Amino acid sequence: FIAFLETLTGIRNLTADSRMFGGGPFSIVNGGFLSLHTDFNKHQTCQNGISPIPTYGEPKPGCTVVTPGWRRLNLLMYLNEGWREEWGGSFELWETDPRYSFLQYSKKVLPELNRIAIFSVTDVSIHGHLDPVNHPHGEARKSLSFYYYT
Repeated sequence: FIAFLETLTGIRNLTADSRMFGGGPFSIVNGGFLSLHTDFNKHQTCQNGISPIPTYGEPKPGCTVVTPGWRRLNLLMYLNEGWREEWGGSFELWETDPRYSFLQYSKKVLPELNRIAIFSVTDVSIHGHLDPVNHPHGEARKSLSFYYYT
């Protein structure tokens, strides 16, 4: 599968995060949303047991990076059968430049069963879901997240 991701993206020497820092199952209930944001590239733990805010740079003094390198790809797999756009929760990608001089909507992905969204993690890979989940029977928006590093 990693060879497939490398071919798809052109990013070589990818490694899966076997410890799943920040990854795994996610469930967002009715009314829930995810503000636009960028993801961390490295996760660290510290001697005092406190995890600092994830970082894009070198570890803080007394801290150790625990992710297997630099996060390069996110893979989101959706688990909701028959999900409709009017129920909210669609994943959105937005565009900007390194100076954040503009913010422009790019793409929306409906969170349907077995649909996968794969995107590059950079300091300008802005994403989220602004439309709150609004399922008529209270079903949560469910997904699995996997991260890949170099």
